Amino acid sequence: MRKFEERSVYEAVMLWVKHDVDKRRDLLPKLLSKIHLPLLPLTYLRMYVESDSLIRKNLECRDLLDEARHYQMWQVSRLPTAHLPVTERTRPRKSYAGVIFCVGGRGMNGNPFSSIEFYSWFHNKWIKLQDMSTSRRHVGCVSAKGKIYAVGGFANDTHLSSAEEFDPVTNKWTELASMSIPRRGLGLCSMGGPIYAVGGLDNTLFYSIVERYDIKADVWSVVASMNCARGGVAVVKLKGLMYALGGNSGSVSLKTCEVYDPHLDKWTFISSMNQCRAGAGAVVVDGFIYVIGGFENNVPLNSVEKYDPDTNKWSFVSPMKVGRGGVGAAALGRYIYAIGGHNATHYLNTVETYDVENDRWKSGPVISDYRAGAGVTWCTMSADLLKKLVENCTKNPKDCVSFE
Repeated sequence: MRKFEERSVYEAVMLWVKHDVDKRRDLLPKLLSKIHLPLLPLTYLRMYVESDSLIRKNLECRDLLDEARHYQMWQVSRLPTAHLPVTERTRPRKSYAGVIFCVGGRGMNGNPFSSIEFYSWFHNKWIKLQDMSTSRRHVGCVSAKGKIYAVGGFANDTHLSSAEEFDPVTNKWTELASMSIPRRGLGLCSMGGPIYAVGGLDNTLFYSIVERYDIKADVWSVVASMNCARGGVAVVKLKGLMYALGGNSGSVSLKTCEVYDPHLDKWTFISSMNQCRAGAGAVVVDGFIYVIGGFENNVPLNSVEKYDPDTNKWSFVSPMKVGRGGVGAAALGRYIYAIGGHNATHYLNTVETYDVENDRWKSGPVISDYRAGAGVTWCTMSADLLKKLVENCTKNPKDCVSFE
């Protein structure tokens, strides 16, 4: 989320109003209602928005400011609270809502991919980018600070501990320090600063291990292990906590879930899902966790579950049109994208999108390659950089040469 861009919107509105304040002050509440105040940094809200005399003297503006404060407080609260009402102001604008990357995986011939592609919301299509240095299937993938991280996986009959980083600004991959344990089917999660590699498996073992990557130091370290070994685990971050959802242990798919508190370095079980699933996708939208598809003991699922952390309860929402095991998932605004996967017969290049407000799935733009076990992640990106990426890859479709 690019908060500084919302700050620019706020500052432009305030400059316009104050340029002719006597004639324009009555327009301020309506204009302010179009600004996503809840997405501004809390320090900025306190220092600049709360202190503005025009806002302090207007009841409607103060109500909008209260909404922003309450949203910020809910974001950091660990206590069960009434779920905040969701409005368009609590979601990022489309112009800086980011893009979705689909990394690695494997296709119809069974070989792992090194290819990656990204979804441009502006063009409503998927576009290929610079290949990874290493082919990877069942790879862990996450974004942090505008870059993409691909960790572990499997290729050439070898489980991988290696990691690499993609910078959309330069369109280049860089090799990073390796994890201590080679594995596939791991979950990767960014916790604001560090990245966590969770669980996974190899040909003989399923892992409960969790490793923590320090981006600045390029160093991995081991933190508390999960309570349960999980291969093909889905992981997400919500309100400063990390959730590990399902997976498999041996030939059995799991419905159990647990949550990690990085301040306590401790895992705690939460309510189990309604259905066992491994190789599922997971995303967070509007403060809820959604788990999409996956395999239940090798049977692809089309079911989708929603978790409310305030009540610690799971519920089913509308299912996808197609069962998808090894599916990737990411969110843009109020829409969830279920990407690729395997339906027990074929690898898929189809995409389905879910509207959380209307509880409805529809078909989306297909990806370039039929693939399952890919790493899928959302990444922040400005509209200018998105345009630059698209232009570069349109001119150089074979290799998407770097920008430098």
